[in-house]
Amino acid sequence: MAKFAKVLIMLIRALALVAIVLGILIWLGTFPQVLPSHIGIGFLIALSMGILAIIAIAKRIFALGVLGIAAAILLPVIGLRQFPLAFRHLGPIQVSHIIIVFAALGIAESTYAAIRKTDTDRRTAGAPAS
Repeated sequence: MAKFAKVLIMLIRALALVAIVLGILIWLGTFPQVLPSHIGIGFLIALSMGILAIIAIAKRIFALGVLGIAAAILLPVIGLRQFPLAFRHLGPIQVSHIIIVFAALGIAESTYAAIRKTDTDRRTAGAPAS
């Protein structure tokens, strides 16, 4: 499971970088045509976070699992509440979307670290004493 979690966190990192760049371009009003890509990538991030959270819950990392599921739900909900878009405008909904994005990335990183630690602890617990 830790290997799959590693794939998920790397996917989340790469997708988040692309989504943030696209989000900035959309906000600037430079490339509003990339909005569907930004939304699609956002849904992929939310889906990946949800799967990572389920892995955490399966590994009995309940607090981060629940936070991960909450973040996976909040990302698209808050993101879609920004319509109609007002370019170069940062209202409360845009600010909350940005905060949730970075909080979700932190939750994903913490969840992956906890999953990796759980697997490392189990491997060392099964090793013979020196």
